[in-house]
Amino acid sequence: MNRILESPNDGHVHITKRCLGTGRSALDLLADMDSTGVGRAAVVTPSTLGWDNTLTFDAVAEHPTRFVPIARVDLRADDGIDELRDVVKRGAVGIRITTFGEADLGWLTEGRMREVAAVLAADSIVAEFHCEPEQLISVGRFASLHPDVRVLVDHLGRPVPGEQGGVAQRTFLELADLPNVFAKSPDLGFFSGGEYPYSDMAPFITAAIDRFGADRVVWSSDWPQTQDEGEYRLSLDGMLAAIEHRTDAERTAVLSGTFTRLFGNPSSKA
Repeated sequence: MNRILESPNDGHVHITKRCLGTGRSALDLLADMDSTGVGRAAVVTPSTLGWDNTLTFDAVAEHPTRFVPIARVDLRADDGIDELRDVVKRGAVGIRITTFGEADLGWLTEGRMREVAAVLAADSIVAEFHCEPEQLISVGRFASLHPDVRVLVDHLGRPVPGEQGGVAQRTFLELADLPNVFAKSPDLGFFSGGEYPYSDMAPFITAAIDRFGADRVVWSSDWPQTQDEGEYRLSLDGMLAAIEHRTDAERTAVLSGTFTRLFGNPSSKA
């Protein structure tokens, strides 16, 4: 397998506990990162914690050279804009927008979101979308209306093994026509229909790199979800297997360069 040219960075992890040994804390994550050679990680507040970003910001405050924060904000609340400005002041490099279960995403193109987009663009904050495949068109409309906002789509649009080339994947890949849209790799073990090295995910990863370019694709593990499928390192090794025939420059971009492009260097965020 091709060598790793520099320390990988993980574009998507969750911290949901404080105590070491729970398999969900910052220290548990750091232990897994250190044993696997992962340098930095983007800590995403999960929807299970509601709008409480405390654990995310605390982890970053304690380990500023290893973690960057991706916060959740209720953008439709009366104080949503104020809350957004607050998490930006606290150092958030991205916000995660979850739209699962919503039949109408018209609010993404309404007036409030123009103000949201202005805040995001002014501070180069990434808008991360965790959505259902049929909602990708609405995400694309938001990205098209706000070209100065970098949009990151979770899990390659949630691929389904055996449905490569279907409507859902085609809709996702069409987002590559918008230069401000980036793609985050999926939790390989979760989305795969097989065992490690999750080879049924490789065609989706290859297609994303071909369409978006490696400099708009970022590897992510979805830790601690990965522990349900096996060791943390299997997520990285699975990605390495999927991209082993890509160029050195492409592998470096997917494993570390795109992360830095989106979220900056430690010195600028610490």
